[in-house]
Amino acid sequence: MSKLTSFPILSALIGILFLLSSFWIQMPEPSAVRSSLVAGVILVLSSALSFGKSGWDSIFHWIALISSVWFILFPIVYSMDFILTAAYMLLAITAVMLNYYAMEHEEQ
Repeated sequence: MSKLTSFPILSALIGILFLLSSFWIQMPEPSAVRSSLVAGVILVLSSALSFGKSGWDSIFHWIALISSVWFILFPIVYSMDFILTAAYMLLAITAVMLNYYAMEHEEQ
């Protein structure tokens, strides 16, 4: 297994963390719970479906990248505490970087 193929797995694990975080932490609004669940499912599914693919033409990497960007904005939109905001942003930026690198890297 190459280093590139582990990136979608890591991105999917981050999506599972976002998915489960809606049950673990106290969300400020019910719409925040729904948004976290929906975007987490989208991130997990798109990351799982992007396994083994690379390049800019992979639609699943684009979907995972966009849902990861949403998780960067999520704690700001829903006015979460500083620690939760930092944790969400750190995980979301990691997911963005993993998906971007998988898109940028072309398999030989």
